[in-house]
Amino acid sequence: MGDKFIKKNKEDIEAQLTNHGVGQKKIFADKADCQSNLTQAAWGMLKRGETVKPHIHHTMEEFYYFDSGELIFYIVDKKLICKKGDFLMVPAGVEHFLEAQADCAFVYWGIGT
Repeated sequence: MGDKFIKKNKEDIEAQLTNHGVGQKKIFADKADCQSNLTQAAWGMLKRGETVKPHIHHTMEEFYYFDSGELIFYIVDKKLICKKGDFLMVPAGVEHFLEAQADCAFVYWGIGT
């Protein structure tokens, strides 16, 4: 893999349904593309009112950077309002879920532990 690199523009990537069955994502890279423990790096989009149900990733940390809109991110016993410019890390093994309060977009990475 030594000299393999990736350059993509999100406008050229076809959107697809997320693994959670709600919202859309555009995948920049996944574990097949690199040597690291990256599970996936993607652009995510949720429409107002969409909810990603409570779930746990036992062997993956998630990192989010919120680019637009607003959502409520429930993690541990906290209710966090996330909006443009916010960054959030979800540790492996921690239950979390999201509720879009407005159409929103974010970049997220999953990193295997």
